[in-house]
Amino acid sequence: MPRRKSYRSDLQSIYTQNMLGIKTDTGLDELIGYSQVRNAFAVCGQETWRCGDEEFVRDGYTFVGSAPAQQHGRGSMGVCIVLSPRAEAARQRAGGSTPVARSPDG
Repeated sequence: MPRRKSYRSDLQSIYTQNMLGIKTDTGLDELIGYSQVRNAFAVCGQETWRCGDEEFVRDGYTFVGSAPAQQHGRGSMGVCIVLSPRAEAARQRAGGSTPVARSPDG
């Protein structure tokens, strides 16, 4: 009888979160820390309250954000995705752009 191949499941954890505003570096640090603790492949966020399009690497995690050029009032728009190093490697293999490194203080 032929031997059956065993296939290892390669599941990835992807989370979503209402950010309720991550305008500060402290908020970004918390989001990246959450990603690390959860061993998340990616974290998708809405209501970042940030301005404009952003793409940078921080502590090995890639932050990609998109929002209006200017927020009005406290802000309520904007989305982001935080990619783990594994997710960023997959994006690069698929032909994605290379993000810019960014220091912890912005």
